[in-house]
Amino acid sequence: MKEHKNEIDTLTKMGLSDLEARIYILLLQQSPLSGYGVAKILGRSVPNIYNTLSSMSLKGLVMSSIDKTTNIYVPTPIEECLKQYSRKAAAIVDKTREVFGKLDFSENQSAPAIFNMESTEQVLERAIMLIEKAQANISVNADRFPLLLLSAYLSEATKRGVDVLVNTYVDLEIPGCDVVHWKRRKERKQWPVSLLTIAVDGREMVTAFFSFEERVINAIWVNNPYLATTFQHGRSADTVLAFIINMLNSEVTIEELREKTDALTNKHIFSIPHNSMYEMIISESSSEPKEK
Repeated sequence: MKEHKNEIDTLTKMGLSDLEARIYILLLQQSPLSGYGVAKILGRSVPNIYNTLSSMSLKGLVMSSIDKTTNIYVPTPIEECLKQYSRKAAAIVDKTREVFGKLDFSENQSAPAIFNMESTEQVLERAIMLIEKAQANISVNADRFPLLLLSAYLSEATKRGVDVLVNTYVDLEIPGCDVVHWKRRKERKQWPVSLLTIAVDGREMVTAFFSFEERVINAIWVNNPYLATTFQHGRSADTVLAFIINMLNSEVTIEELREKTDALTNKHIFSIPHNSMYEMIISESSSEPKEK
């Protein structure tokens, strides 16, 4: 049987075992097949194959029929499987939300710190959560893979009155956002990683590096207002600098450059909220000194 690594990886992410994924793909290519036929092609033991086919039948992945005295199997169409999976996943999400919605975790909020993240899905969900919680400003620096996934959420945030500044090499316009396309120098080599940094309201930030296979190399979430505010100012200033360099390489007067730079700076740097940082300063300065 020809290897189908991408297809097998996709099915295992949906909860199938490696063997279930291989059987399902085989049946898509050659069906109907008996358990013995599947075992012969995959080079597995017959009892193991029949046990796995029985499990797959209960999951709705295959259907069986009796041909004379032998059970033969065909795959459930992939679209039907996906609909089953979507309904099941949605039901689990709804039930989890219902159960945990009854609990109060307000006293268990994370203290300001730096937290590591190792899952691509976790990083992207955290970034989406920050975007959806944003009230004033979002500053983003991203390469193609994360930016394409987050662009719709960034555009939606601007409809709530949030100012969004994006710095990217990607030739992509995002409705409502101020996007600065940093012009890559011809002699610069392409990064061996994909970057995402996002800072919100001087309160929280996420920064991550992904491999070209979209796996996390290094990623952190920071909810320390000191660091988040400083980072967002620096990230936004870097984007304004890219804007200025791009303008200098075009036909523009000094007056036009000053006017556009001032507008961008006032909108995305001077307006970054400092409330969270001030609250943290006041809280720490008013706390009792620790005993030595």
